Order: sequence, then C-alpha cells, then structure tokens
Amino acid sequence: MKQLHQAAFEAAPLAMLVVDAEGAVVLLNRQAEVLFDYGRAELLGRPIELLVPESARIRHAELRASFFHDPSARGMGVGRDVDGRRRDGTIVPLEIGLNPIVTDDGVRVIVSLVDLSSRKRAEATLLREQASLGRAFR
Repeated sequence: MKQLHQAAFEAAPLAMLVVDAEGAVVLLNRQAEVLFDYGRAELLGRPIELLVPESARIRHAELRASFFHDPSARGMGVGRDVDGRRRDGTIVPLEIGLNPIVTDDGVRVIVSLVDLSSRKRAEATLLREQASLGRAFR
C-alpha cells in the first residue's frame, strides 16, 4: 500500500510538497521540481520559505506557525492565491491548498499548488481586449 501512496503522490497533476512544523520540506513530487526548477535533493530538508518571494517570507513564517497551531484543511479556490519563487528568482502566481496529516513524526502539511501563469495572462489579454472594444465604441 505504501508504494501505491507514493506512486499516487508522484503522479498527481499538481505540484505537491509535504512540510513539517519547522517549515522543512520533507517530500515533494516531480511537478513541484518542474514548477520551481529545483531538483528534489536541493529542496529536501530546506525551508519552504526558499520558495516564497523574499518580501513575503516573514509573513509566510507567521502564517505557517498559525496553520500548525490550528491545522485544518484549506482547500483550493478563490482567495487562495499566493506567489511562489522559482530557482532563478522569477515570481510565479499560484493557487494553494493545504491539508494537514498526522504522522508518527507529528503533524505535516500537504501543500498542493497550481501554476496560475497561463490563467493570469489570459485574464490580462481579455481585459485589454475589453478596454480596446470600449474605446472603439465611444
């Protein structure tokens, strides 16, 4: 059964990481490697704040502490947008979901992430087109 769980985690279409209460990445899937452009070995044991823009790191650490104080599922959806930081420093808009799990080593959080870059570009294009149409009919 453990192999099935590992295979399902690895095959998930979302980027997924597992983080402990101290903020260390304890597990990640291939999609997370691709999203952030880090190899697995480069992230395991490292602080999750490595993947957070510098301007948001202190606030992120506070939010993480709050989550572990009251670990409840926070599903993906409207209002769950955050920015992530790739290896090269570029910022990527993300949708996030958080799910606590209890392990023999304590509470962990499964972080699920969807890259919103394409959606944000499409929204910006639509807004520009709407503005252009509005100017054309004035």
